[in-house]
Formats: sequence, structure tokens, C-alpha cells
Amino acid sequence: MKSRDIQTGGIYFVNFEPTEPGEFDRKHLAVVIKKNHDRITFVVLPMTSKDKGVGVNKIPLGKLDCLPPNLQINESFAVIDQIRTLSSNRFFQIKDGQNVVNAVMPKEKMHILYKAIIKDLLHDVPDKELREILL
Repeated sequence: MKSRDIQTGGIYFVNFEPTEPGEFDRKHLAVVIKKNHDRITFVVLPMTSKDKGVGVNKIPLGKLDCLPPNLQINESFAVIDQIRTLSSNRFFQIKDGQNVVNAVMPKEKMHILYKAIIKDLLHDVPDKELREILL
């Protein structure tokens, strides 16, 4: 895909290969959480239909109406500890048959994800320092 067609909050198929052990792999849905300043790389949050790890590293998103029917069959989960920066050439449009689907994560779910990302990022910071950072 061309980088100009990728939007923050958009959901796309993303090729996570090649990977190292312990990294999210293969082709999965992912939501774009940030377009980098270089305008050709994006910070993404991988998604899965597997619920193992909910509460530890996965945020339940439910069934997403913005996805085509064949992808709404299962609940979706954001894999919060596998955030990654990827080039636009790893992105693929979601299709429903021959039609391209413009899937955008609902605003209220994006807010949940941003809060979870911040919480996960700062989970090791002592409370006193956390107050200093957030004020």
C-alpha cells in the first residue's frame, strides 16, 4: 500500500515477517496507532482472535462492526505488548470479496487502546515518578 493511504486508527492486514523468537509473526490485522514523522513508517498494534493472555497482554475489543462479515465471526483482541514500527510496504487492504473495506477502529475503542498502551509503557515506573511524569 502507499503510505498516503494509511490512516491512524485504520485497520489493515500487516505482514509481521521476518521476526525474531517471541515477536508477533505472520500476516495479521493491526490497527495504526501513529504515523511516524518520516511518513513511510507506522506504529501498529497487532490484533488477534485468540483470547489467551487477556488481562495480561491482550485488550478485548469485541466484534468490530467496521470489519467485513467474515472477520466479524470472532471477537478481536489487541496484543498490547507487541507494538511495532513497520514500513508501509508491509500493509495490505482489507477486502470483502473484490471490494476494499475502509476499516477504522471506533474512536471510543482507540481511546481504550491509547490508555492501555500508556499504562503498559509505564507499568514499571514507581508511583512517585509516575505522578511527576503525568503532571
